[in-house]
Amino acid sequence: MTENEGNIENAPSSLLQDSPRVQKKGILLINTGTPDSPKPEDIRTYLAEFLSDRNLIDVPPFIWNIILNAFILRKRPKITSGRYQSIWTPEGSPFMVHSLSLRDKLQNYLDQHATNTCFVVEFGARYGNPSIEKAFSRFAEAGCTSVTSIPLFPQTAFSTTKTCLEKARSVARTYPNISHQCIKGYSDEPLYIEAIKNIILRSWNYEPGSKLLFTFHSVPLKHINRGDSYVAEIEQSMNTLAQSLNIPRQDWEITFHSRFEDSRKWVGPNIYTVLQVLAQKKVNRVAIIAPGFSADCLETLYDCDVVQRKFFDKACQDEGIESDFTYIPSLNDDDIFVELLATIAAGI
Repeated sequence: MTENEGNIENAPSSLLQDSPRVQKKGILLINTGTPDSPKPEDIRTYLAEFLSDRNLIDVPPFIWNIILNAFILRKRPKITSGRYQSIWTPEGSPFMVHSLSLRDKLQNYLDQHATNTCFVVEFGARYGNPSIEKAFSRFAEAGCTSVTSIPLFPQTAFSTTKTCLEKARSVARTYPNISHQCIKGYSDEPLYIEAIKNIILRSWNYEPGSKLLFTFHSVPLKHINRGDSYVAEIEQSMNTLAQSLNIPRQDWEITFHSRFEDSRKWVGPNIYTVLQVLAQKKVNRVAIIAPGFSADCLETLYDCDVVQRKFFDKACQDEGIESDFTYIPSLNDDDIFVELLATIAAGI
C-alpha cells in the first residue's frame, strides 16, 4: 500500500480509479476535427459533415445541398488532398496528434494534482473521428456521473463554440444518468494570455518597427450583427496580450483569414491585404500567430506557414526588399495550456 492509498480523501486521481467511494467526472475537450487521412475519399467524408452544419451555412438547405454535392464535394477533396499530404506526419494528422497529446497530458496532470475526484479526459471532434458520441460512451463505461465540455476555442463564436456545445448537449441528453456542464471561452483567463505570450517569446524576438500579426478565422459580418461576441473577445484579449509583451500599438495588428468564397460580407481586415500593405511600406520583418487555434492544422501549417509566407515573400521581392517571416505555432499541448484547462474544468 502506498502512502496515499490509506487516505482516499486526499489521494490523487491516479489512485482513485477503482474506488467505488469516489465520484468520477468526465472532461470532454472538443475541437473541429480533421479527415482520417489525406486521401480524397476521407476528405470528402469529412467535408460532407462539416459543410452540412447549419451553424456555418446561411444558404437555404435545398440550394446548398445542390452546391455541396454537385460542385464542392466533387472538386474540393482532390484540390485539398495535396495540401493535407504536405503537412501529414508519420503519426497522422498534426491536428489529431496534438489534440490527443493534449488530452493525455491533461489526464496525467489531473491524476497527479486532483484530490477527492477521479477525472476521465476524452477528446471529441465536432466533425469526424473520434466523435463526441464515442467520448460519451467512454464516459458512461468509466462510470462518470458528470461531464464538463470545453470547446477548445478561446474566443467564442457561433461557428465554433456554439455548434460544438449544441452537439455535446444533444449527445448528453441520451445519457440521463450523466449531468452535463459547458464552458464557453477562456480568452479572458490570465493563463491563456500567459501561454500565448510564452509561445511568442520562445519563437520570435520583437524589434521596434517589426510587425506582429494576430490572425483569426474570419466570420460573416451578419453573425456579429446578430450578437456574436467573437470580434469583441478577440480585440480585448489581444490588447491584453500585446500589453503583456510591451509591444506598442503601431507594431501589432489583428487580421482575419479563411473566408468562404461567397457573396457574404466577412469580418476584416484580410491578412493578405495587410501583408501587401506592409511590404509596400517596407516593413519586411513580420511574425504571424493564430491565437484562436488551439492545435496546429491545415489552416495554420499550410495557409499561414506556407501560403501567407509565399505571398509575403513575393510582395517583399516586388518592393526590392528581403522578407523576414516567422510563423509562431499554436498552443498544441503546451504545459501552461494544460494547466489552464485543469483550472477552468476542474478548479485545480
